[in-house]
Amino acid sequence: QTYFTVQSLEEATCSEIAEVTGRSHNLESRYLRRLKDIGVLQSKRVPVSNSEDEWKGTEVKYFLGESA
Repeated sequence: QTYFTVQSLEEATCSEIAEVTGRSHNLESRYLRRLKDIGVLQSKRVPVSNSEDEWKGTEVKYFLGESA
């Protein structure tokens, strides 16, 4: 379910994926790490800003790996 959610969203955070799957953020995070460990998913850290373009940190986006 996690893999297919990432596939349909193309790129998403753990929270976005958990919202779609209905699972907890904690459980989804474990699934995402496992899929990343086996090379099915890749991740990248992207900057986050609010509506006033103030920098608020970074978040991790997951997307399909090259082996997928």
